[in-house]
Amino acid sequence: MSKGEETRKKILKSALNLFSNKGYEQTSIKDIAIEVNIKAPSIYAYFSSKEELFISVSDYAIKEYTSFVQNHSFMKDQSVENKLYELMKSLNDYFYENEFGNFVNRYFILPPEQFKERLVELYLESEKEIKKVLLKILSPEADKFISIDIILASFFCNLDGMLLYMVNYSREHYEKRLEEIWQVFWRGIQK
Repeated sequence: MSKGEETRKKILKSALNLFSNKGYEQTSIKDIAIEVNIKAPSIYAYFSSKEELFISVSDYAIKEYTSFVQNHSFMKDQSVENKLYELMKSLNDYFYENEFGNFVNRYFILPPEQFKERLVELYLESEKEIKKVLLKILSPEADKFISIDIILASFFCNLDGMLLYMVNYSREHYEKRLEEIWQVFWRGIQK
C-alpha cells in the first residue's frame, strides 16, 4: 500500500470515528486532520469536500458491514433455529460492538437529509446480502416454514426494532427483549 493510500485510509478511519462520536455537523475537516496528524488542506488532496468524505466513509462502513455479512459462517450441525438466531444476534452485536456498526447505527437509522438517498441505497444493498444468507439457511428446509418473503420481512422488522432497542436501553434489557421476540418470531414462521 502506497503512502497516499495509507493516508487516505487513515482519513477514512478518523472521519468514521469522529462522525460516529461527534456527529457530522460537529466534526470539522480540521478535527479529522488533527487526528490523522496532517494539515487540514491536505485532506482535500483525497476528498473534494466534507460531503464527499462523509459519503466515502458511508461507503467504507457499509462495505465492511457487507463483508461481515458475507463472511458470516455457520456450524453445519446447527439447527435452522440456531442459525437464524445467531445471525440476528451477530448482526445486532456488530452494531453494538463495532466502530463501523456505530456509524451505521447513527446514520442509517435516521440519515441526515442531504445524504438520505445515498444512505438508503447503501442500506438496501447490505440488506440484499443478508437476504442471501437467510435464503441459504432457510431454503434446505423451506417446506417447514411459511412464505420465505414473509419470513424475510419479519426478520428485518425484528432486526431493525432490536437495533433501536439496543441504542436506547442497556445490554441486559436488549438481551431480554431479544429472547422474548425470538420466541414469537420462531413460532410464527413455522407451518
